[in-house]
Amino acid sequence: MENTEASLEVLEENWKSTLMKVLLELDPRAFERLCRQLLMATGIEEVEVTPYSHDGGIDGTGQLRIGLVSFRVAFQAKRWKGTVGPDVVQKMQGAMTSDVDRGFVITTGHFSRAAQKQARMPGARPVELVDGERLCDLLEKHNLGVRSTVQVDVDREWFENL
Repeated sequence: MENTEASLEVLEENWKSTLMKVLLELDPRAFERLCRQLLMATGIEEVEVTPYSHDGGIDGTGQLRIGLVSFRVAFQAKRWKGTVGPDVVQKMQGAMTSDVDRGFVITTGHFSRAAQKQARMPGARPVELVDGERLCDLLEKHNLGVRSTVQVDVDREWFENL
């Protein structure tokens, strides 16, 4: 059992590292469009990517509807290798206009503890953080550039040893 779990972990690391290389090679505009596709796949509607220059810290906006309630959302896409600090979250919070209810920062990197704390700061505009690990999982879950396949092999030697 342990060997199987270890094999699954290696497989997971392999596809995620391959996916991460692909994501880091994307043109920044393509990464913003990928974030748009992801948000749409998760149920956010009317997602639009803002013009590339002079975006005011917002890469796109959309509408999340839950029953009779709707929320205006905005996102920032960060195709980074390293750590995303609290300044990025603060910039996102500051860029959210009064009609935006929730923000998202989506990155290929990871968030510092200070960035995570800033996103949950009482009184600050709410910002959801999606790091590289979660991004890979969401892309796989929603079949966005990632296809899961199952291969079943019959181990004849195992049966011969019964």
